[in-house]
Amino acid sequence: MMNTIQGHLHTQCYTEHYVGKNFRVYGSQVGCGIDFTSYAMAYAKYGKKPAIGCAVVLNNGELPINLLMPL
Repeated sequence: MMNTIQGHLHTQCYTEHYVGKNFRVYGSQVGCGIDFTSYAMAYAKYGKKPAIGCAVVLNNGELPINLLMPL
């Protein structure tokens, strides 16, 4: 039950908020920072395009913002 930001799911970038009677937390997925054309990523060349981005958290940890790199 704590705010979490993670970056590994190559094709996803989102933030979800979970709200209960006594809590409010968020989880963010920020994509990845890979070179999709590299040999190491050849296994995924027929898959979806990666989401390359980062997250910024403002307001003392309460406002997560996903920023995608324009491709």
